[in-house]
Amino acid sequence: MNYEFTINKFPAKANDVGKYFEKLHKEYGEISPEIIVEKAKDEKNILHDYFEWDDTKAAHKYRLEQAREIIRCIVVQTDKGEKTRAVVSVSVSYNEKRSYQPLNLVLNNDYAKSMLLEQAKRDAQIFIAKYRTLTELNGIISEMEKIVNFEVISLK
Repeated sequence: MNYEFTINKFPAKANDVGKYFEKLHKEYGEISPEIIVEKAKDEKNILHDYFEWDDTKAAHKYRLEQAREIIRCIVVQTDKGEKTRAVVSVSVSYNEKRSYQPLNLVLNNDYAKSMLLEQAKRDAQIFIAKYRTLTELNGIISEMEKIVNFEVISLK
């Protein structure tokens, strides 16, 4: 198999990590975060440098992740009675970094809304790549591919 990372922020080569995961699966019957972290404690491990080993810094990063989880879990009921995320991560103007913003603000800001649509396209691509082999989802994937190919007007 030929492995790739979806983002280029890792120091090791994707093929090396993929083969390492194969080895872990063969040894443990699964690939779990617990196993990965335990093995990565060894400074010679291929994944050691991926992790923050300073406990104070790691604790702060974990708390930030807990805060992100709270943000991701808060929902609001729409006028149609549907529940959707109340807060989304998006840029609200060109050259501004992403930040969490109330959904109603994003939907009323043309630039932010176009960025949210671009994120939806990326999410659809991820879904398609993950589930393409499940023939039961062919109809859904076909519709999602229409979304992915939809042109969103950039408001830079």
